[in-house]
Amino acid sequence: MQPRELDKQAAIEEHHWWFRARRRLLKSGFKFSLKRTQAEILEIGAASGGNYSVCRQFGNYHALDLSTYALDICRRKGIVNRIHSDACSIPRDAKSFDVVVAFDILEHIEEDQKALEEIFRVLK
Repeated sequence: MQPRELDKQAAIEEHHWWFRARRRLLKSGFKFSLKRTQAEILEIGAASGGNYSVCRQFGNYHALDLSTYALDICRRKGIVNRIHSDACSIPRDAKSFDVVVAFDILEHIEEDQKALEEIFRVLK
């Protein structure tokens, strides 16, 4: 995503219906499925870190993005665990995460099968 678009997203994501609905679904899914209260959570394509507020309630959040600009926005939001990478080569050990979140991102990855294999590899 281009820096200008990331800035726009960061400005509206707290109150925009789309992002609010997505966070409600995410929170509901976590409440239903997470057995642990301190899960290791990876978000691929974190962009401006809009899901951080929900994810941090359930564990240790890691924001992965290909854009250094996006990761700088995440840093300004207080997100400590930032990973500069793409989804096809996640620089973490196998079975590192309890949850991997990837909203609106897989359809933009040319090697989507490779990305899914990487996601499977890093999941516990």
